[in-house]
Formats: sequence, C-alpha cells, structure tokens
Amino acid sequence: MDLTVGVLVTRRCQSSCKHCFVGKRNVELSSTDFSLILNFCKEIGAHKVKILGGEPLIFSELQTLIDILADLQISITTNGIFLPSWLLNEEPLLPIEQVNVSLHYFEPKRYSSFTSMPDKALDTVKKNIIFLAKKYNVWVNTCIMPDNQSDIDSIIEFSKESGVQGVKISHLVLENSAKNNFEMKINEFHNNAYFESIHEHKCLVGQRYVIDSNLDVFGCIAHVNNKSFRLGKLGVDSSLSIVKKVSSIKKQYHDKCILGEYRL
Repeated sequence: MDLTVGVLVTRRCQSSCKHCFVGKRNVELSSTDFSLILNFCKEIGAHKVKILGGEPLIFSELQTLIDILADLQISITTNGIFLPSWLLNEEPLLPIEQVNVSLHYFEPKRYSSFTSMPDKALDTVKKNIIFLAKKYNVWVNTCIMPDNQSDIDSIIEFSKESGVQGVKISHLVLENSAKNNFEMKINEFHNNAYFESIHEHKCLVGQRYVIDSNLDVFGCIAHVNNKSFRLGKLGVDSSLSIVKKVSSIKKQYHDKCILGEYRL
C-alpha cells in the first residue's frame, strides 16, 4: 500500500476561502516536532509527504522541515499569494517534487469574494504560478463551484500558457445534501473534454494520514476538526496504535470524492 502523510504545518493563512474545511487558528508546528513526524513516516512505511496548511509558505520553519524530510517524496499545496526567499532563488535548493497551487476563480471580483483577499492578489498568484512553473513540477488545483465553470475554462487556458503540468479539478462531497446542489454541475464536467480521466472512489482513509499542527493525527484531511476521525497524537500514542485505529473510522466514510485530471 502506498501510504501518504499530510502535514498541516500551520493553521495560519492570509485568505479565508469559503470552502476551507481546515479552519484558521494561530497554531503551528514547533521545530522540536519535526523528528516525531519523520519517525512516524518511517514507522508506518510512508514515502510521500504532502505539506499543507493553512498556508504552508508562511511557516517560517518550513525549509528546515523539508531538509529533515529530504529522503521522502515532498509536495507542497499553497494558495500562491506569498513566496519565501528560498523559493525565489534561481535554482531549486530543496527536494520538492511537486507544487500544487490552489486557484478556483479567475475573475478578480469573484476571486476576492471567495478568498477575502484584495482583487490585486489574483495578479500576484498568476505571476507566482508562472515563476514556479519554470523551476518546479507545478499543478493547479481547482474545485467545482456553482458559479465557476467559466473561471475553470480560463484557469486551464492560463495554465497551458504558463508551463503548468496539469489542472486537478475536484469536487469533494462532505454531506449528502451538498451532492444534490452540485449534481448538474458534476454531470457537465463528467462529459467535459478537459478530463483525461474521472476517478470516483471511496475516500482514502487508511492510505493517507494527516498530522495537524498540534500533532493530532487524523484519517482524513476533510475531518481534521472532527474528533471521531482523530487517531491519536504523535509523541503520546505509538505509530502502531494510530494505524490500528484506522479500521474504527473507515465505517464513517462520508461520501465519494470526484477527481478529474487534465494534463496539459
């Protein structure tokens, strides 16, 4: 089994995206926690680490964490608003296999309304995507919203012109009631030529673990605020006990995740 560990290095973020299920708090990892994360990955046999947030690029100790995890396959998911100095250097200095930039709206006012950021922040994100794509394997993440199909068209065209590897278009259903609201939109995208493939699958509880900024471990990124999905705590519970507890939450599977990839 190909295990992945997601690490919420911080709950802080500049934006307040309406669909965010993580939630903003002034909580982040301490550098003294990094060895616990590495040991957990080794003990459960995980070879992939996804650096998440909040907004991970505003975490001041991120470069140190990446150095410690250098033997693993590392990806970062960012809103693209801010790039630290070590990412602005001419050559990649750190072993980052993939950078995922979240972008759900391409029209400035809709972007601003969705993220609570100024209109001009969208221009910064575009420039940063172009810059990153020259150095790293960059993908754009976007979610299906009730009003963003024209934006997704524009995001794909922009990505083609910017050297981005592909666009991941997803719809995560957290409640059955939400599925009805998006039924027509999802069907439209199922038939859209943009999709190289559609993956409709049960959630990956048991294949992915998520470490929160306070070292709590969860079985699903969408439920890091749900105590019933909590598996244990690094430094308190053993890796074995955390893995064993996964079976107890698999029955709480919430719905299906729908993911389409458009490789450019």
